[in-house]
Amino acid sequence: MDADRISQILSDLPDLPGVYRFTQNDTVIYVGKAKSLKKRVRNYFSDPDKLHSRTKKMLSIADDLHWVICKTEDEALVLERSWIQLHSPKYNISLKEAGHHPRIALSKDEYPSIYITYKENKNSELYGPWPGVDLKKVIESITLVTGIRSCDRAKFNTAKNNNRACLLKDLGKCVAPCVKSDLNYQEIVKDVRKILKGATALNVSHFQDMMLKSSEEEDFELAALWRDRIKSISYLNQTQSILQSSVDSLDVLVYLNNSPYSVVSVAKIRDGFIQSVLAYISDSKDKNQFKLEALQQAGILSDKKFPLLTDEKFDESINILIPSTQEERRLYEFVLRNATESLRIGLRESMNRSSIDESIKTLTAILELPNPAYHIECIDIAHTQGTFPVASVVSLLDGLEDGAGTRRYILPKELGGNDPGSIAWVMRRRFRIEKDGSIHRGLPDLLLIDGGLTQLRAANSVLDTLGIKLPVFGLAKKEEEIYRTDGTLVKLPINAPELLILRRARDYAHKTANTYHSTRRGKSAILSILSGIPGIGNVRQKALLDAFGSVEALANSTPSQIAMIPGFGTGTAQRVHEFLAPWREGKPNDTDCESDTVITK
Repeated sequence: MDADRISQILSDLPDLPGVYRFTQNDTVIYVGKAKSLKKRVRNYFSDPDKLHSRTKKMLSIADDLHWVICKTEDEALVLERSWIQLHSPKYNISLKEAGHHPRIALSKDEYPSIYITYKENKNSELYGPWPGVDLKKVIESITLVTGIRSCDRAKFNTAKNNNRACLLKDLGKCVAPCVKSDLNYQEIVKDVRKILKGATALNVSHFQDMMLKSSEEEDFELAALWRDRIKSISYLNQTQSILQSSVDSLDVLVYLNNSPYSVVSVAKIRDGFIQSVLAYISDSKDKNQFKLEALQQAGILSDKKFPLLTDEKFDESINILIPSTQEERRLYEFVLRNATESLRIGLRESMNRSSIDESIKTLTAILELPNPAYHIECIDIAHTQGTFPVASVVSLLDGLEDGAGTRRYILPKELGGNDPGSIAWVMRRRFRIEKDGSIHRGLPDLLLIDGGLTQLRAANSVLDTLGIKLPVFGLAKKEEEIYRTDGTLVKLPINAPELLILRRARDYAHKTANTYHSTRRGKSAILSILSGIPGIGNVRQKALLDAFGSVEALANSTPSQIAMIPGFGTGTAQRVHEFLAPWREGKPNDTDCESDTVITK
């Protein structure tokens, strides 16, 4: 890579978890993960003499580097593993860290068993790791659903020699290949492999039919076993990682616009694994045409073999899937994070850097700041007549929105409508002192409060109490006036570049707070509707909300789909289905909560 490309990469890299790939002639030669992409990749170029000879060789032939951001380091670990399996990069050595992360193994015996391992094992098929997932519960669910054995070789041989199965057979957790020679065990093993690769779409209806049949025959013990198997399938569905989708293959498209530029990010999911994430940026005004062009460049439009997961229909010839399940939303949000990052980089590269720097320097001089305002944070409050109060803290870096610096807070109910009190509460959370004496998340160069003198003084009072010196100003929306803490005003021309930077921060905070507030109100409205279902308490209401996301999706589901949720039997599922009949018929009860006005300060 030449010096200019390295410099561009280092300036664009985000301080976020993710996976990076070094390439040579578009061939992946190394895949790595990072808790912070910016810090990890910078190490490759900061002191080359300290690098391993193998790494030096890799860098000498690499001609580019690409990355995707992840929500957590654990998510990055899973994606790194899947891409190493997919690309077999030349410079990736065996994964030594496996000892720190447990994985699920299938032994290569005549009758394979399933177990957890921390070691590399040539005599077993290894799956994972899945950080944060209860692997013991996963194995318990798999054995209950499929009947694959989970005992070690010694116990298996003992049972086989004695021709007597262990207790797991009686519990319905093993088909007992130790005593059944005519068993088609390899079909069970194939089903287990599908589950571990993400394809959990087993025949749930068969399980439900058997449960109902057992109930009708008053064999309630067997019916309970079938019920537990259904719940196990539901658990396996819920624990599927975003990086190993239960949908075998599909494409994902996300469109974002930040005038004058737009970005389309496209991901390919094949056999449950994310194979690629591509981004295209343009100043095109035709949104739908830009989407089609991006799909064409990504090689997706030509075959249209798989459904396209996106947020709206834009072409009748494409099989478009709107995110509705929890897993589909996770996939969409993964691509959305990368689209946001691509747009940030595109805007940074396309905007006149010198003009932004000049505006920041001018703003610094006007407000008499001790340091240039390269890092600005803004706080905003949103509520509806004092209900569902929330707050946002957003960040601008070099005049551009910094998604990684965004924080959202649910405010105590008693602060609803008390904007100064809410500002003070958020200030104490944002600028709390850590145990080592440092300030949580550091300090920005300038803090902006969306509001007038009252809100500004509430914020400044907290800073004084904490002993923190930080330039803080208020921006009143009506006249776009800048308030100082001493009550004096700074008035700038409405289109002054310096004021536009502050307005961008304020509008970003305003949008973030409003969106979060609307989401909370929407969820509350759904829970209010669900609370009317007889026999459904708070826990099961939340389970329905998490599983379906909206009343419409729940109303259009079948009783069997509802029964798959842990805690729901067939009778309860039927009761929920019947209660929501008015929503299926387009005649919902009078529970509209969208007419209120969102109040922001």
